[in-house]
Amino acid sequence: VFLVAMSLTVDDSITTSALSQSADRTLSDAQISIPSTFYSPMHGYLITEPWDLPRLVARSSEQARPGYDSEDASEYLDSPEVLTKKMRLLAKMITQSQQFVVYTGAGISTAAGIGDYASKAQKSVVAKPLEINRLKAMPTFSHRFLAKLESRGHLKHWIQQNHDGLAQKAGYPKEKLNEIHGSWFDRKNPVVLMDDGLRPDLFEWLCVWETRADLCMGAGNFTVWY
Repeated sequence: VFLVAMSLTVDDSITTSALSQSADRTLSDAQISIPSTFYSPMHGYLITEPWDLPRLVARSSEQARPGYDSEDASEYLDSPEVLTKKMRLLAKMITQSQQFVVYTGAGISTAAGIGDYASKAQKSVVAKPLEINRLKAMPTFSHRFLAKLESRGHLKHWIQQNHDGLAQKAGYPKEKLNEIHGSWFDRKNPVVLMDDGLRPDLFEWLCVWETRADLCMGAGNFTVWY
C-alpha cells in the first residue's frame, strides 16, 4: 500500500501531455520507497530532492468549507518544473499500481462551466461558472483522461462526488463508477445534501475499495490527507 501525502492540482489550462506520455512508457520494476528526508506537506513523502514550494496566486481569509476540518480558501500553483516532476512521479506510481482508484470533486468540472463550493478568493484562478444548462455540460480534459486511463487498464475504480454525469459522457463505464453523493441523471440515486446520509450500498462499495486500493489519487477536491 502506498502511504502518500501528495498535492496535485489538475487544471485543464495546463498541458498534461507529459503525464500521458509517461504513463505509456515501460517503467522500471523497482518498487517506490518512501524517503522522509525531503518530506513536505505541499509535496508528500516520495520526493528525493528539495522542490520549490507552490506560489500563492489568490489569497483568501475565508474558510473553504466552514464547519469542517478545513483551511482558508487561498489558492496556490506549482511551478511548471515541479508540476512536470509530479506528473512523472505520478505516472510511475500509476503504472506500478494494481488497484488504482481516483476520488474526485467539483474542481475537475469547473472547466466545464460548473461552479464549485470552496473557491472563494476574489482573484481566484479557478474557471468561472458559465450560464449554461448544467445538464448539457461537456466533459473536461480531466474526465477524458481518467476515462482513457481506465480503457488502458490502469484505473480500476472512480469515486465521484459530483452529480454532473461528465464521467459517463467521457466514456467511463458506469459499473466502475461510485456516484457517492448522487446524480442529476439517476432517479434511483438522488443528490445527497450536505447533512444527508449516504446511500448504504454506495457507502459499503466505497469501504470495499478503501481496503482494496493500493493507490488513491484525489483530484478536484479540497481534502486533508493523512
